[in-house]
Amino acid sequence: MKIALVTEVSPLYVNGVSRTIVRLLDHLTEQGHEVVVFGPDSGHYKNVRLVGTFGVPLFFYPELKFNFATPSMVYQLRQYQPEIIHFVDPNLLGPQMLVWCKMFLPHVPRIASYHTNIALYATMFGFSYLYEPIWWTMRMYHGACRKTLCPSHSTKAALVANGIPAEKVGIWTRGVEMAMFNPERRNMQLREKWLCAGKPTLQSNSSTSSLLRRASNEDEGVSFGLQDPEDKLIILYVGRISWEKNIQVLVEAYKGMNHEQVHLVIVGDGPAKASIQGQLRSADVTFTGYLRGEELAEAYASADIFAFPSKSETFGQVVLEAQASALPCVIMDAEGVSEIVEGEVSGIITPLPANMDQADSVEVQEAFRANIERLVDNPVLREKMSRNAVARAQKFSWYEAMQACVDAYADTIVDAQMETNTSIV
Repeated sequence: MKIALVTEVSPLYVNGVSRTIVRLLDHLTEQGHEVVVFGPDSGHYKNVRLVGTFGVPLFFYPELKFNFATPSMVYQLRQYQPEIIHFVDPNLLGPQMLVWCKMFLPHVPRIASYHTNIALYATMFGFSYLYEPIWWTMRMYHGACRKTLCPSHSTKAALVANGIPAEKVGIWTRGVEMAMFNPERRNMQLREKWLCAGKPTLQSNSSTSSLLRRASNEDEGVSFGLQDPEDKLIILYVGRISWEKNIQVLVEAYKGMNHEQVHLVIVGDGPAKASIQGQLRSADVTFTGYLRGEELAEAYASADIFAFPSKSETFGQVVLEAQASALPCVIMDAEGVSEIVEGEVSGIITPLPANMDQADSVEVQEAFRANIERLVDNPVLREKMSRNAVARAQKFSWYEAMQACVDAYADTIVDAQMETNTSIV
């Protein structure tokens, strides 16, 4: 197949959407399909051509841009003549490109995938007046596509509730690479580095990275108990450090915990980092910055508990990677993530209030802290949930997930051809 991907998010970025795009591109090229990406960046990802444009950062989400469909981009799409066009989370570029696709490529079938709840993010950042206009735009371009794929059943329910026809919405889940993310990567030297760092923040660089990658030969696997009064449990957060991740809940929960027992490690970066560093200045916290590949896998495996308070995930890839690394997870009863974690089996799910504006309330903070402390105080429960977390993660295969998308392409092309043949007859 010849496939065109139209996306707001570059495969060169570091976030959940970009990682899904990278997985899809790898899967497509390995199977011999031809694909070109039309999005923010120009150049290449491996052998895949990237046709770029320019854009203006969104004021409520600076990592995303309002990208413009330039004449050059439209011309190259026409010249490419794809068999199917996939709109990957294109909140602003998508509607523009949709107009040109209808004009110049009206017979090429279109499929969309939904990854980011931009409407909710706008509300969380104080721009609630954009909520309905954003959903109106989404209904327009999803309605102009033959199928919409989303990563979870709860996300499908949200799409349907906002006017996307249920019969057009399919589930395109995610997977995890167990060879990369697993408890065997536990690194005692890395744990010691975190614990010795104490209050100062630790930034990842080439010299420390090479040191931290050298795993201890004496480590025989995952240890769940406090071995001596000096030892601590590592609580890990991985993700964008931003308010839409509801990260204030984790900050307040950690403030109230016994820091002689636990140490918080935050992997990631974002606009809220400076504020959170200031709030936690007197606490034991390590900030690593963004990590990738083996460094990220070692960070997961070297922790003891994964804490993720986000209320706005459509899936939650980091939660799946944490489970693969044998981490019991404490999460919110939120869209996406609550389908990955099996409550009271592979982790603990914290209820959310009916009013989502209260998702960072004192009551929620206290409940989140209490759930983390349940795991801190109960090594038997931690060990049980750790084993169950790995078993849960093994049910998510990247190959099956990406093949589901390819199958959706093929089905959509066949359906479009059948309609064309019927209209001719």
